Amino acid sequence: EWEFYFKQFLIPDDFENGEQPSQKLIKNIPSTWNDFIWEDEKIKSDGYATYRLKILLKKDYTDRALLFSSFSTASRIWIDGKGIFASGKVAREEKEHQPSSRNGYFHFPVDK
Repeated sequence: EWEFYFKQFLIPDDFENGEQPSQKLIKNIPSTWNDFIWEDEKIKSDGYATYRLKILLKKDYTDRALLFSSFSTASRIWIDGKGIFASGKVAREEKEHQPSSRNGYFHFPVDK
């Protein structure tokens, strides 16, 4: 289950000290947000949001990899507070938004 924050650009620092930004949905992904209800209204296809997923691994895992299929939008991705991927330019205003379509594969060690 993913946390979904509509009309919010959040970065790892926004979740420091166990604090959580307000107004979130919990959703199963993959899916489009067109089916999501936010503040009693169905979300349209345009807009911006933050998705967040916390993955808990067994202690015997030493490393992991993540594959991102092509997004036809702009995105930024962090793992353990480190920016690992950027595609296009994310923006609150449509005129500033620059979509891009990139795949990504990232290998990362698991902290023990």
